[in-house]
Amino acid sequence: MKEWFKFITLPQDKANHALWGLAIYSFVALYSPMIAIILVFANAIGKEIWDNFNDGTVDKYDSLATVTIPFILYLIHVI
Repeated sequence: MKEWFKFITLPQDKANHALWGLAIYSFVALYSPMIAIILVFANAIGKEIWDNFNDGTVDKYDSLATVTIPFILYLIHVI
């Protein structure tokens, strides 16, 4: 049974990115979902730029993890 759950687990770093993206979107979307999704995308890109210039690990999948859940929620809200 453990083998089945392995494909749905995220590494801790990606899970943190997903939770922060969800948190930013959730709070700002109370005011405006459009502004919320823009801030999530800006945060995801800004974090990778920060990592690039401050000896961090640049990983495009971090940005993807940050924006995936908020983007799905935004699409649900718009449709």
